[in-house]
Order: sequence, then C-alpha cells, then structure tokens
Amino acid sequence: MKISSFYGLTVKNLTLFFLLLVCFAFVSCNQDPIFYNISNEVAPIPPRIEGLTTDIVVKDDNLYVSTMGKRNIHQYKKDDGWDTAPPPNPGGTIRGLAATSSHLYALTFDGIDPSGSKLKKYASGESWVDVVSTPYMQKVYAAGDRVFVWAGSNPGAGTLYYEEGGDLKSFPNSIGMLNGAVEGSDIYFLACSDGIYTVGSSLDNLKKVIDGTILGIIKVGNRIVAAGRNSLYYNDSLSSTNFTPVSNFTCTGAMEVWEDKDDKPALLLLGAKGSSTEYGYREIILTTEGELDTTKLSAHQPGQGTLSTTNNYGQYHSSIGTHPIVSIRHFSGILFAGTNKNGLWSYRERNGDLQWNAEN
Repeated sequence: MKISSFYGLTVKNLTLFFLLLVCFAFVSCNQDPIFYNISNEVAPIPPRIEGLTTDIVVKDDNLYVSTMGKRNIHQYKKDDGWDTAPPPNPGGTIRGLAATSSHLYALTFDGIDPSGSKLKKYASGESWVDVVSTPYMQKVYAAGDRVFVWAGSNPGAGTLYYEEGGDLKSFPNSIGMLNGAVEGSDIYFLACSDGIYTVGSSLDNLKKVIDGTILGIIKVGNRIVAAGRNSLYYNDSLSSTNFTPVSNFTCTGAMEVWEDKDDKPALLLLGAKGSSTEYGYREIILTTEGELDTTKLSAHQPGQGTLSTTNNYGQYHSSIGTHPIVSIRHFSGILFAGTNKNGLWSYRERNGDLQWNAEN
C-alpha cells in the first residue's frame, strides 16, 4: 500500500479531513445551546403543579399557586411543605389569585366561559364567600389591602373595579387590561396594557402617566419599577408620578425582589423574553440598601454576575433558562418560577446540590 493513500484517500485529502475534524470539535465545544447545555443537564422530574401557572401569591406564612383552567389552589406552608391544609376548592376554574392581609381572593370562570366570572374571597378556617358576579372579569391584583379587578372582552379597553365593603365599584375611565398593581405612599400604581396609571388612596382621579404596553410592576426600595415590552420604567419615590424609561430590557412581566441569606433585598429579577434558549430570567444587582442603582442599570444572566441567585450558569441555562417565566416568587429560601406551559419550577437543594428543576 502506498503511503500517499489510505482506503483511497490521498495525503492531501487525509490532511483536509483531519483539519475539518479539529475545526468541528473546536466549534462544537464552543456552541452554547447544544453541547454546553447537554453537559450541564440534570434529569428532569415531573412537576407537582402542571400547566400554565397563572399566579403565585404569598399570604402570611403560606405561598399559594393556581394554574389556568384548574379548580384547585395549591398551598406551600413555610414549615410543613405542600398541601397539608390547602384552601377548599372555590368552585369553577381559577383564572387568578390575589392576597391581602385578611383574605385570599380567587377569580373563577364557569368552565372556560369568562361571561360567568365570579370574584370570591377566603379567610383561613372559613368558607369561600362570593364578592360579586360580573361578566368578563379577567384579572385580579392586590396592592396592599386594596383589591383591583379588570373586566372586559377586549384587552385594549375594559372596566377597572376596586373592592369596597364586600362589593365592586367601578372607575369611569375605560383602560387597558390590568397586568399588576402596587401600593405606594398614599397612591396606587397600576400596570396596564396601554400604560401606567395612578390613583390616590381616596380612589379618585384615576389618570394615565405613561403610554405603552406595561406587563408588570413592583416596589423596589423607595421606587416603583415597571416592565414594558422593551423597556423598564422607574420613578424617584413611592409617591412620584414621573417615570424614566430605560431601553433594551425585554420582560415577560414576571418581577420579584430576591433577598440574600441575611434577608436583605439584593436582586431585582425579571422574567426574560428571547429565543428558545434565552428565556428564564435576568438579574439586576441592587445597592446595599436594597435600592435600584440608576447610574449603572444593567441585567445579567443568573450565575454570571458578582451576585446571583445561582452559582451554576450552565445548569440554569439548560433547565429553567429554556422556559418562558410568567410568575416568580422568592419564599422561605426557595425561588419559585411559574412557566407558560411546563408547570411550577423551583431552585432548591436536590440530592445534595442546589439546582433548578420542576417543583415536585
């Protein structure tokens, strides 16, 4: 056999073949989504709570979770775990949850028909009480001890209500769909599909202060922060109606303030919008006083900042990082995330290691 050939391949062709192999190996090792993810994957486990997680709310020492189209409310008790004494079924399929200091609220449909929507409330040890039956109620949020409800068949224009004395009272303005509410200092801030609205604690003078689609809103230290489609908005105090936009932030509307091991606010978490491997959430580091540092406002991937919810970017990226997050809560040392179709996930210790996986 000639040295210049090997099974019909010339030295030139062999050289080219091995060069291509080396290039392929180099590129493969640096390709993030496929090979890097596989090397960091953990075995998936089935979620305890399946489907689209509509809401995760906290009341006292309990975390409550509901999923779209289901009838049960799941309860995680701080010292006892899951569903040791969950609330009874409120009746109907659950569209949303909200919590005040005194009651848990459930917005329910008759099957999947929003024309038969009902708002109900529950106090521990009691039965569910009907607050009102109003057609096409779609959203419910609590801001402090004030409950707001939005009703409408068109997401761009509907009626905003607030609970007063066990009944719902409406505002005269027609506004976009409600996506969040937070209490400031003698003022409420509302995130809607057509902008940010404010209303005084006396519930008069509802007005729009920012135009645009707003997907979520949260209190961060002494500021209010809202998430738009491609921007964040922040004000300068808990009473200010002047908001500053910051571009290049894409958010699902899921927002949470994460506390460190000393229970100090340390990170602002934002549900991220991106490609199929760039979902999950992003982190903004807060100041040591738990405030938003507006002089260097930037977000990083979990596991890649000087402070993070996780120290393993690869495991995050190959698990929850591939799922759109619609709700996120940090409770009892566990970070819970509700996905758009893959159930409830959590970051907690499993088999001796901290990891993201479906909550089971």
